[in-house]
Amino acid sequence: MILNGTRHRAFDLLTQARLDRPQHPAFTFLSEGAPASLSWQALHQKALGMAAELTRRGLSGQRALLVFKPGLDFIQNLFACFYANVVAVPVYPPRLSTNNDLFFAVLDDAEPAVVLTESSLKWPLRALLMSRFPKKFRPVLELKECKSSDFSLPNRQPDAPALIQYTSGSTSTPRGVVISESNILSNLKLIHEGAGQGPESVGIHWLPMYHDMGLMSMLYSVYRSFHCVLLSPLDFIRRPQKWLRALSDYRADFSGGPTFGYLLAEKRMKPEEVETLDLSNWKIAYVGAEKVHAGALRKFAARFAPCGFSPTAFYPCYGLAEHTVAVSGGRPDQDYVCTAFEEHSLAAGVGSEVQLFDPRLHQRSVELVGCGTSKTNHQLLIVDPETRQVLPQGVLGEIWPGGPSVAAGYWKKDAQTEAVFQAHTADGRGPFLHTGDLGFLLDQELFVVGRLKDLIIIKGRNLYPEDLELTLSSAHPECRAGCSAAFSVDSEEGEKLVIFQEVRAPLDTATAETVAQSIREILAREHSVAADSVILLKAHSLPKTSSGKVRRSLCRTLFLQKKITGNIHIS
Repeated sequence: MILNGTRHRAFDLLTQARLDRPQHPAFTFLSEGAPASLSWQALHQKALGMAAELTRRGLSGQRALLVFKPGLDFIQNLFACFYANVVAVPVYPPRLSTNNDLFFAVLDDAEPAVVLTESSLKWPLRALLMSRFPKKFRPVLELKECKSSDFSLPNRQPDAPALIQYTSGSTSTPRGVVISESNILSNLKLIHEGAGQGPESVGIHWLPMYHDMGLMSMLYSVYRSFHCVLLSPLDFIRRPQKWLRALSDYRADFSGGPTFGYLLAEKRMKPEEVETLDLSNWKIAYVGAEKVHAGALRKFAARFAPCGFSPTAFYPCYGLAEHTVAVSGGRPDQDYVCTAFEEHSLAAGVGSEVQLFDPRLHQRSVELVGCGTSKTNHQLLIVDPETRQVLPQGVLGEIWPGGPSVAAGYWKKDAQTEAVFQAHTADGRGPFLHTGDLGFLLDQELFVVGRLKDLIIIKGRNLYPEDLELTLSSAHPECRAGCSAAFSVDSEEGEKLVIFQEVRAPLDTATAETVAQSIREILAREHSVAADSVILLKAHSLPKTSSGKVRRSLCRTLFLQKKITGNIHIS
């Protein structure tokens, strides 16, 4: 094998780890049976052998859809793509028992030359693709190691695409974020500046690899050559105790996830299970992917303090796929920032100055957890998106990050790329990234308040209200098409989904309950999300603009203030 080039590419992460710690454990997957493990040397050899097969098939420079169940196969195939100069497109495996609109939409958009998968999925995937695309053949491959003595790692440029990360959300218009070699390396440096792991660290991860936070958490362990222990996301949801048990057994110091993961683990742990845990080595408990809730962190810290867990381990952070993942974060062994603000000042919108809560002056407060600061070679501004004026400390505006972690743009979407990735301030600085998120800086700490747009984030998943509302039109014959609103509200346990739906005629209680149940069932079936509240409205009572657009923000306000007009049933 010929290993050429410089240390400026994604595959250099693994080649360096293999040189530094060849026989040390790289990855361990905890399944129902015995754990499966790979050393750095074994992973390197398997990835090289698979890369030789990709190259032999002429796939260099092409895109490959990566469809894998949780486990080590995904990691081997990902690095095989890096080694062979194949652009990896990670996606969630389709489910044969339901529709797979998002999977097919991503397949159509990415136009991969090949689908890479594992033995248990190969034939079902082939059958599924043939049923949907009988005239457009895409090979479905289970890669095997191909011994090739003359295989040479490619000399790829730093700005060459390495990944296309599809944002979870809209099934009608999926957006693939094109992430380059340099984006990956820059973002890993940013993560390390805040988290600070070394080769002796151990990470425990349950987030799926097709999720940007799960993927980059895994790559961070390669970047710092430390052992990464993986759990299936489904195993975590069924039994979150396995996550904390693994943290204790492996003496791990790096792990985390969205707020709901901490809440779920705290809720499900039995007292006798808590007594057996040792979490004293957990130094970085990162919290991100959705709004960070102070109450959830306090509850978790109090429950597991007897196990040695320290609140200083909490590492709130902010990020998004368009910035590779991480935008800001704190520093190890420091208390996270939690501040109470006056409620109305946060609800006033862009350009408003936030006010610290004073019980002598204000009646209602909102507690916000700070998401740290920007890092070296990256910028973080708060901007009025209309005037493009940079706003001072303590003033609400849109969060605009900039720097080498900002991705190149969206795959095949030039207009959206220019609109989102090429923002410039009124004085000409840029480019910056339009995040669509509302926030402010205070003493350089970033506080995220909400979203300028109507994106819904439930348990770390992005959901577009337009998709949910479209589905609702077929939930029940009584539902009026185009007359629904989907939005989320904050709670201590994370964001909750609320549905407003107009019905054709007045309903008796039994029929109304049937309609509400149909709405819950179709959302669970088509989008795998639970509606916490369903409100049925009289015809023509849903708040809309003069042009017929749903006023979701007003719906949210009416719901929170319990001033819903025209409602005939609430469940």
